[in-house]
Amino acid sequence: MAIGVGKMRTLNFKEGIMDGEAIYLSGRKINEQKNYNKEKITIKNTLFFESNDMELTERFSVIFGLLDRLFVSMTVRQSEVLHYKLQEISEQEIAQKLKMSQSSVNQHSTASGWNVIEQAVKYYEQIKL
Repeated sequence: MAIGVGKMRTLNFKEGIMDGEAIYLSGRKINEQKNYNKEKITIKNTLFFESNDMELTERFSVIFGLLDRLFVSMTVRQSEVLHYKLQEISEQEIAQKLKMSQSSVNQHSTASGWNVIEQAVKYYEQIKL
């Protein structure tokens, strides 16, 4: 997955239509990774960030690389808990949805690295893009 930062010319969620610089940047980043990984043995990431601001790209590439490492080592259950935590659903509600105890939700959340993931999300939200 690649996240591109840039202006959008068209953004119609209802019709599923998006066009603009952000879309092109993310698409190019994915293609660049496909070509790069064919030539060399690398640690394959699945999460990328790209913008026309090189400093911003460098900062977020480091963060996304670390997040990617956390994501690929998660269990399915940890991923499910994280999915709901990212939607700001309480642990009690998550427990009900996943038919588990609130304590288990908390354990899966902690094991997934939720604290640093939440910090990364807050950092991303405060950046003026």
